[in-house]
Amino acid sequence: MYLYRQNDASPAPIPVFVEGREVGKLRPNEYLELPWPYYARMLRLCLGVATPNPCQLLVPNAAKLNYLKVSAIPATAGEPLWQWVSAAQGEADLDALDKLRAAAAK
Repeated sequence: MYLYRQNDASPAPIPVFVEGREVGKLRPNEYLELPWPYYARMLRLCLGVATPNPCQLLVPNAAKLNYLKVSAIPATAGEPLWQWVSAAQGEADLDALDKLRAAAAK
């Protein structure tokens, strides 16, 4: 499963927790690969942000890649910080993030 964050209004990293354990920090224009080897087993995924719903319970689809786009601050009030995207959209967004990282490294 891929969790990614495009550039947003906050430069602060977002701590990411799987099953209560911090697995990384998500900064703007970065992504994390979250392995989940357990077929049909629920996963508790949380973001270290001050919001009413910082966690999700989910069962990743073991047959395909899963993409979850997150934001530190929603674009509009009341909008969720989480957005599941299609594989095609997720792959395109991660490719764009890789290109930004490569350009910044030059």
